[in-house]
Amino acid sequence: MERDPVRLAWRSGRAGHLLVFGLLVLALPLAFVTIDLPRMMVADALPGAARVPFLQIAYDWPPFVRRPERIVLFEGFPLSRTGLLVAALSWIALVFVLRAFAHVLIDRWRLRSADRALRDISARLARRLTQARTIQGLDLTEAMGRAAADLAAVRNALAQALTLPAFAGARMALAIAYAAWLDLRLGLAVALIALALILLSHWRRRSVAGSTRETAARAVRIGKAKTELVRRWKAVRAHGAQEAELAAFAARLTAPSPETDRGDAIRRLRDAFADLAPFAAPALAGLIAVGGGLGVPDAVGALVATALLPAPARGIARWREDRALAGERLTRVSELMGALRARREPDGATAPKSPEGVVILDGLVAADQVAGLRVGPVSLEAPAPVHVALMAPGDQEAELLAATLAGLSVPATGSAAIAGIDPGAVPAKVRARRIAFTSAEPVLSPGATWIENLAYGLSPEARNALLDSDIAAVLRAVGLERIIDARALGAPVDPRQHPALAEAVLPARQAVHERLGSAGLGDLVERFRPDAYNPYATIAENILFGVPVGDTFDAGHLASHPFFRAVMEAEGLAPVLAEMGLSIATTVTDMFADIPAGHPLFGRLSFMAADEREIYEALVARRARSRRGEGATRDRDRLIALALRYIETRHRLGLVDEAMEARLLRARRTFAQLLPPALKPAIDFYDPGSLCRAATLADNLLFGRIAYDMAGAEAKVGAAVRGVIADMNLERDVVRLGLSTRIEGPDGIRPDLAVAVDLARALLRRPEALIASRPDFGLDGPQGAHRIASLREALSGRTFIAIFSGEEPPPGFDQVIRLDAQAASRG
Repeated sequence: MERDPVRLAWRSGRAGHLLVFGLLVLALPLAFVTIDLPRMMVADALPGAARVPFLQIAYDWPPFVRRPERIVLFEGFPLSRTGLLVAALSWIALVFVLRAFAHVLIDRWRLRSADRALRDISARLARRLTQARTIQGLDLTEAMGRAAADLAAVRNALAQALTLPAFAGARMALAIAYAAWLDLRLGLAVALIALALILLSHWRRRSVAGSTRETAARAVRIGKAKTELVRRWKAVRAHGAQEAELAAFAARLTAPSPETDRGDAIRRLRDAFADLAPFAAPALAGLIAVGGGLGVPDAVGALVATALLPAPARGIARWREDRALAGERLTRVSELMGALRARREPDGATAPKSPEGVVILDGLVAADQVAGLRVGPVSLEAPAPVHVALMAPGDQEAELLAATLAGLSVPATGSAAIAGIDPGAVPAKVRARRIAFTSAEPVLSPGATWIENLAYGLSPEARNALLDSDIAAVLRAVGLERIIDARALGAPVDPRQHPALAEAVLPARQAVHERLGSAGLGDLVERFRPDAYNPYATIAENILFGVPVGDTFDAGHLASHPFFRAVMEAEGLAPVLAEMGLSIATTVTDMFADIPAGHPLFGRLSFMAADEREIYEALVARRARSRRGEGATRDRDRLIALALRYIETRHRLGLVDEAMEARLLRARRTFAQLLPPALKPAIDFYDPGSLCRAATLADNLLFGRIAYDMAGAEAKVGAAVRGVIADMNLERDVVRLGLSTRIEGPDGIRPDLAVAVDLARALLRRPEALIASRPDFGLDGPQGAHRIASLREALSGRTFIAIFSGEEPPPGFDQVIRLDAQAASRG
């Protein structure tokens, strides 16, 4: 890898840099004419002809050449004096606008060129990392973090590696050439001024770096002095040494800073020289003019030339420092690449082969020097397929041993041969296809769908092939079938993504109700009817008679929505719902006054969360004191929101009778009839003859609410729904829907489910062998044994090596090997 940012920038964009340099060369004559305009305006402003040439290109020979005639390359455009000033100022403005536009384009190009180079380095680094053997501990993680920071830090230096010195050098060369065009002596003086400015800027930046290092060292000294003073404070007080210690401490605080002092002196000298530089060349021009060689306009030209020098001089000094720092950072990244290259796994071309039908573990010892772990040796020779349980002394040892067996870590000693190959001597793609590895600490992608997590590492085509396969069998084997089924029933059906399932919803809905009716269970579901109140739905659900889309009519702020409030006011329900909410709040706060907030009883309250109790307690207290004020509207909204969550059949406070149901049904009709067109997309109304896209699959199939006050209603209704799905051959479509839902983040999925996802990943690839670290992780004894039995059944005819941490493995394994830090014993 290239370590010099200049050469790296050149290699990453040769054509672009050549184009920029070509444009720079073409722009130099234009810039030359531009910086000569102030001299020309002063010269032509002196008494003379009424019309003067604009943009004339001419050269007066110096006196010592003895050729007084003037060389005129271009006569220019004759203008009046006023026209000349307007044209010159317009020309300068146009040139600066073009210059700014060109710099914007060049800056954008050079940043993209730098990003392209950094992406290439990052890709090479990532490739080396993925090809490297796993290194336990934090050394590789820290190194990669530093490499990422180094690459981010060199972006600007890489972008300016060639363009900054080119532009700065061109600007200084132009100033020197222009001064020499006026007079060779002026050119020599401007060149010396430029060199002095470069040297002073360079020394200044070196002094700043030294001052920074000195400041850091001084801070360390002061910190040590404070620590030492704290350590000795008892002795200081006991022996009366306060004065001496304070004097020593003050001496450290006021220690001289030679680097800082020198840097300040150089900065002052550079600033003074930069201020004097614009006057040096005009002064010299004046001296030459006394001898008759130059005039006042030439002195103005010399002033313009020297004014161009300080900025590029500072830029070149900064470029030198940035180049050195970027070189150091690129060197660190290159060294990391070299370290990863040393650990890169073989390409498999000369990988040692082993008998296809034998599993061989020859004295294999797994070790992690950073964590101080060592487990083994383990030896085994058995005909394949074989199911083996390895009992490691602890969780970390089990994880280490599994990774080593799978070829992800280099064994300390010994070797392994599984499925006819050495797992550590073949490319990762070959190993992943033939020998699967699962961890008790799997990597999941939060926010991705279940199928994206299950198909991790596979192409989109392979993922689609998985969906077309019998994926349900794999889900059953690892215990994910019920989870995916529940996710599907709790997800809405998008006809664009699941057209077959969307078309089957209405026939399946009819089949569910017919099945329940034929079994005498029709009363277990109260169906949604436009003209009937559903006693198992909330008051809000009965009024809306649909599912909110987005948060416009979300239950959290439905009570305060202007249109909803207008409907409630028009139907005279606003004060009724507020009083109902006050009654609920009073009852609940009195009933649960002595129950702590974290008590599970609060989970049964669908209308009040535990963290809302204090809010409603204060509200009830204010109402009891008949105190009204600025918060009265907010209190009323909260009380209405509480009432909207009420379900009579569940909460049984006697607040909704037949008369109240009738009033709520009138409010439903008013809400639907008066809903403005702009708000219609915010709610998907229930329609017995169509799919409700915003509702879940379960709600669409039932089109009603389960009568949860009847014993076993949910289980019986669930069995009927699943029976209809099976009868109509919708299992695969339902699984697809469940797999398309998003998996929770790391804190929202149980460890046993995460392990199940990793196991399903492995089984879906149909490997020849599976090496699993603690495949029963997160499950108790019977559940763990059931999962292992299901895995062994799914892996019938294939090799299965399971590593456990404990004393006794689940039953049924062909061989059990117990390990410790020194030896292995067969059990």
